[in-house]
Formats: sequence, structure tokens, C-alpha cells
Amino acid sequence: IKAQNLRSAINSSGSDGLFSAEGSQWRKDRKLISPFLNRKNVRDYVSFVKLISSRLVEKWEGTMSRDGFVSINSDLISAGIDIIGLVGFSKDIDSVRADNSIMGSDVKFIMQKVMMRALLPIPFWKIPLIGQYIDGLGWARQRMISAICKIVEEQKEEISEKETSKDVLAKLITQHQNEGSAMDSNRLIGNLLTFFFAGSETTASTITSCLYALATDPTGLQDELAQECLSMPEIHTVEDLLDSLPRLRSFLYETLRMLGPAPFMLLESIESFEIEGVNIDAKTP
Repeated sequence: IKAQNLRSAINSSGSDGLFSAEGSQWRKDRKLISPFLNRKNVRDYVSFVKLISSRLVEKWEGTMSRDGFVSINSDLISAGIDIIGLVGFSKDIDSVRADNSIMGSDVKFIMQKVMMRALLPIPFWKIPLIGQYIDGLGWARQRMISAICKIVEEQKEEISEKETSKDVLAKLITQHQNEGSAMDSNRLIGNLLTFFFAGSETTASTITSCLYALATDPTGLQDELAQECLSMPEIHTVEDLLDSLPRLRSFLYETLRMLGPAPFMLLESIESFEIEGVNIDAKTP
């Protein structure tokens, strides 16, 4: 997949945000968004992760008792979507328990179509009027953008009534009100969509890789990690959680080192340059 093809496919879904941005636009978006992903703000999101994790465990326990096996891929993407919905704008999508969740289904559908578009040699979605709707992505995109626009307006109306706001959207709105740090509505919606598409897939991919490694490991690592989790003391902060699970942390880091959070990495030179006498042209993969 060429980087420019993937970028075009991502932007066609409406998720024109930090993930696909370059140059000055990337620096601007990163400056506005990165503070909400630091350790201080991550503390606010732990309760969301615990809620969705408990729903996922409950569903898997029921599926195991009924069928004897669990197909984890779709459920992990649903869990990622639900966490991002809560972290992003306090929206409980609940696609883990509700297979017919419209927003959850639209996110999964759009992700599938974006990957299909990135692989195609002809960008048919650029055909005026009808291009976006040939593969159905345009309809899902319209529903997602409309839903997020509605949520943004509701947040703006309610923000002054909240004593504390834990989600990213509320923090962005509060930051704008307090500091005048503006992100135009198209970039705001694009970045919220980016959270869904970039966050849910990579989270699901990483956890799937971890579970597969545990399932196929012959050394007893699964029992070792389970014992570490079971013997964990009472947790009050994110720091407590991280410090109490050193073996699990090292396992996660090694999984990320070996397999990465995404199915592939796209690196491409932006400008021409030279390395030890070898000329590298712009746009070289």
C-alpha cells in the first residue's frame, strides 16, 4: 500500500485528522490534542476502560459457557470503539453487548472500506456526486458525521453546567473557551473520527497479538501473568497499576516490539535527501 493511497482513503472517510496530517497541520493538531493523552488526563479515562473491560469479560464468560469458544477479533474492535466513544465524548455506544449498534457497525464498516480503497489502483470515490456512495461508505460517513456534530453541539450547551469533564471533546471545548485554542469544526470532527479508526483497530490488534502469544506459549507465561494480576494490591492510581504489573508490562512491550500495533507501517520520504552518497528521491517508500 502506498502512503498517499492510504492517506487518500482515510481522508475520504471523513477522518482527516492527526493520523493522516503532515507538516504544519500535523504540528498544529498534535499541539492541541497531545495534552489530553498525557498521564494526568489518562487517569480520567481509567474508569471508562474498566467499565468496557468488565462488559467484555462478562460477554466472553457467557459465550464460553454456551459455545465453548470465543471469536475475539470483532469483540475487541467493539471494545475499542466503546472505550473511544466514552473517552472521546462520553458517548456509551455499547457495541460490545449490542451487536446492532448503529454507530459501532458504521465504524467497523468504514474501517473495512477504507482498507479496500487503499488497495485499489483507481480512486473511484473522487468521482463527483456518486463516487463516495459506490461502495456504500458515503452513507456510513454521513451518519457518523451527523452523529458527531450532534454530540459536539450538545457538549457545547452542557459544558458550562458540568463541574468536571473527563472526555476529550469536553476538554477541547473547555481549552478553547479558556485559552482561545481553536480547532475548526471540520478538523475537530476529523480528529474525533480518527480516534475511532486509528484507536480501535490498533488496540484490537495489540490485544489479539497478546492473547495469541499467551495461548501458544509453552513456558507457563499465562499462569505467571494470571498470578501477578490476582496478587495485585488495591489500586488507587495509574502509577499503582503500572508498578504492580511489571511482568505484564514487559510482555506487552515485547509484543509491541515484535509485532507492532498496526498490520503495517508506512514510511515515505517527504523531501529528497542524500545518505552516504546515495540520493533518496521524495516520496520514496
